[in-house]
Amino acid sequence: MEIYKLSFIAIVLFMIHEFEEIIFIKKFIEKNKVVKDMKNELFVKKKESYPSTETLSLMIAEEFIILSTLLFIASEISMYEIVLSLFIVYIAHLVPHMYDALRYRKFSPGSRTSFIIFPLGILIIWNVILNKEINLIILILCVIIIGFLMILNLLFLHKISKKIDKYLWKKKKL
Repeated sequence: MEIYKLSFIAIVLFMIHEFEEIIFIKKFIEKNKVVKDMKNELFVKKKESYPSTETLSLMIAEEFIILSTLLFIASEISMYEIVLSLFIVYIAHLVPHMYDALRYRKFSPGSRTSFIIFPLGILIIWNVILNKEINLIILILCVIIIGFLMILNLLFLHKISKKIDKYLWKKKKL
């Protein structure tokens, strides 16, 4: 698979999954916040601190810009290891969605697309590793570094989400 195709597939699958989260998150939390068995579910457990739909959209837009930029640069320099590591980190983040859906026996925001994208992603990653010259040491290092940076970015975004909410609501009042 050509690197640009892989990059395009990665970003499209990422956005489809994120749209599912944006669209269904608030309704899901509202519906399940009083269900005793759901108190530890991925989204319900953080219901008090979960950002508004607008803030969540901005957070995802920031991730989209970073991901798109990295995918473009990696494609330009033909570095499959970076593209694959971004894809691997993204695919790994789908596991908690699937786990919660199986654990609670109900779909949560992001779990439907996770069940579709995860096996497809594994096949794509496997196919690229088998058919391209991939330096596995560089790939592993990229997965570790990019995974760490993506987690830091997500923690940072959640930390400032209340400030973003306040800013957006102040702008709405004007």
